[in-house]
Amino acid sequence: MKTNKIEILVNLFFENSRLIRKRVSDCRGRFDHLSWLQLHALGFVEENNPTLGELSSFLKIARPSATSMVNNLVKQNFVKKNKEVKDGRSVRLVILPAGKKFLKDGQAKMMVNLKPILSKLTDKELSNFIDIHKHLQEICKLQ
Repeated sequence: MKTNKIEILVNLFFENSRLIRKRVSDCRGRFDHLSWLQLHALGFVEENNPTLGELSSFLKIARPSATSMVNNLVKQNFVKKNKEVKDGRSVRLVILPAGKKFLKDGQAKMMVNLKPILSKLTDKELSNFIDIHKHLQEICKLQ
């Protein structure tokens, strides 16, 4: 019985993820040239000033993929690579003002498009949804 519920939940995750991506993609406008993964990367860079390795680990992507993504963000003047003082081979990523603005605008557009959907939930449903997502994050971090 539990396996059947897990299968249903996995299918719902994929279907809801697809529906939400479609809904959010309708708002992209000038954001078409950046993926949501790149927006997520900008947010992580803003909060952490990570190395390329830390970014690739956080995003769960290969380091060469992270390097390619960062090079694209550098070309667009969204981030800058600062050489580490201790190890000249390593770089720290720093978000630039254009990157901060792009991130803020992207997050605002996502909010505008997701708020009408999420506002259909009751306060209790929203609280449960938040609690479940937090719990899932904790479980994933332990694995």
